[in-house]
Amino acid sequence: MSLYNQASTILTALELEGRDNAIRNSAANATPNEMWALRAELLGVSPFLDKEAIREAANNTATLPHSVLAEIIRANPDVMLDPDFVDFLANKPVPLPPYIIDSLKEQIDLKTYKTTLINQKQEYYNLMQDACNSAIDVILSDTIQIDYDNLRLWLGNKNSFTSDLLIANSYAEQGDYTSAVEYLSSMENIHQLDETELNEMAQYKLLLNLNRSLVDSTDSWHDADSLSIALLNEIAQSGYSLSATIAIGTLNYFFDSTYTFPFNPVNDNNARTSGITINNKKASAFKNLYCSPNPANNYVVFHYNLLNERNGEIVIYTLDGKPLDKIVLNNEFGEVVYDTQSLTAGVYQYRLSLNGKLKEAQKLVIVKQ
Repeated sequence: MSLYNQASTILTALELEGRDNAIRNSAANATPNEMWALRAELLGVSPFLDKEAIREAANNTATLPHSVLAEIIRANPDVMLDPDFVDFLANKPVPLPPYIIDSLKEQIDLKTYKTTLINQKQEYYNLMQDACNSAIDVILSDTIQIDYDNLRLWLGNKNSFTSDLLIANSYAEQGDYTSAVEYLSSMENIHQLDETELNEMAQYKLLLNLNRSLVDSTDSWHDADSLSIALLNEIAQSGYSLSATIAIGTLNYFFDSTYTFPFNPVNDNNARTSGITINNKKASAFKNLYCSPNPANNYVVFHYNLLNERNGEIVIYTLDGKPLDKIVLNNEFGEVVYDTQSLTAGVYQYRLSLNGKLKEAQKLVIVKQ
């Protein structure tokens, strides 16, 4: 974990240096006789130079000739992954000639210290997640008593919205609803929640309140009224989320329902629900994308790295190239759970694209029991 933190700290510091306001001001306001000093300053923070600083430099045509601007962009090749930036270069008041733009596009995949550091960070992240998942699996496999403090420690090390939601749920499993509610409130301050996460949070709060009111009144789902059961069914059908998985487990356990799990629950006589962890089978260290478990049955978890971008997608294909489904990715890196129950047994391909450009393609094997 310390290796991941070190790589993350170094990367963040260099990226902050590359988007310093002083750099942008220099790029925008340097005079022609300061051209060589500006060139040295911008190349000095490359390949971490901020895209906006490069825009300022590109507009300062009185100072930077096309050849020097191309040299600066070539030292920061990832900016060419942005179609809007490429369009800006072609259509700014003094456009960059098409032959230079074409040349820069050809070097998008040029390996730099930045890409090396990002890949190293992702590699350490994958190792950290693997260690956390293994520890969590060991804790949850204890048939006598779950060590909830240790469970929360390892879930916290995963440092994600889902793992933090599982921490809140661990308090609820112990009957400590006050701590669960307090932890949920702290999550809203820690995480910048997107629309999907806000919906998940709302669904989980609904489930938490439902469980809390039930415990306060009857102490058992066997005695729940029809309205509570109807709400539980609604949550179960809300989507592939923690709330839906807990609701499905409750319905299956208490009411012999026929729902299937979109995640990988822990199957034991106590019907525990916090065991929604990623299979600890060690995955191949692909640079940008891998999945687990593979072969998969009911679900698969895609682990991805968008290489400092936020416009990515994973597309599932048949082997003959027919697209089946698409998953839009909104974070720089992380994990997304995908329900595979609709896929028949066989071999498929999944591809990661950034800004419409293919970055990684791997095979997924589906087995049916």
